[in-house]
Amino acid sequence: LRSRPRNSDDLAALTDLPIIGEVPQLSRGANLPREVLMTPDGQAAEAVRALAASLRFVSVDKPAKVMIVTSAEPSDGKSSVATALGLTLADAGRQTLVIDADLRNPTIADLIGIEGAVGLTTVLVHDCDFAEATQHWGHQNLRILPGGTLSPNPGQLISSGQLSETITMAREQFDAVIIDTPPVLAVSDALWLSPLVDGVIIVTRARKTSTRALRAAIDAVASTHATILGLVLNGVRIAPDSKYHGGNYGNTPWVEAMRFSGSAHCG
Repeated sequence: LRSRPRNSDDLAALTDLPIIGEVPQLSRGANLPREVLMTPDGQAAEAVRALAASLRFVSVDKPAKVMIVTSAEPSDGKSSVATALGLTLADAGRQTLVIDADLRNPTIADLIGIEGAVGLTTVLVHDCDFAEATQHWGHQNLRILPGGTLSPNPGQLISSGQLSETITMAREQFDAVIIDTPPVLAVSDALWLSPLVDGVIIVTRARKTSTRALRAAIDAVASTHATILGLVLNGVRIAPDSKYHGGNYGNTPWVEAMRFSGSAHCG
């Protein structure tokens, strides 16, 4: 087997887990959530829509409402995939919340250009209400809960009863909740949270994530008896845009939806 899987065939030879998405490699300087927002008819947006559709088929008996998105290693693109998936579900009519629970290295706020100082850590230490800490971004059905200010004890916050209550509250208020966590092989945060969710999505980057690391991440998540919904292969090299993709659609509903971006205020 290849030491660093390049495509879905390589992954299929490695594991029986479903491959629920292939996200194309983007041009230098681009990021997935903004690409999906600004070019809704492009290959990236279509790939994330296919991912969202796949989720309906891998959890037919018990639809996954609250999901963790994680990876084996840093820089696999889990935060980008989590945010883009949230945007796609919101556009499909679902009230969606994306939570940045990577409290050691929160990146979603910077990724999409929103205020990140108020967020999950602020809620967990009771400095801000849950509703006040969330922000609209990209679509009226999408809210983002950034990581908030860095905490000296992120592990304690992740394992706290307050976080469990916050996830329960989110489950009651939203149709879909996507939780971005640190890489599995870096810290155990995703494993702590897995009993609170309906399933886990593991993101791996083509030609970067090693076979050994991906196997170790799968085994770690499986050891918690969590449901692994499937794998997403990020950064796939695909053919140039076909006539169905990549047009210049400047005045699309998603571009107009940028007006829903907001900021969080406490107190």
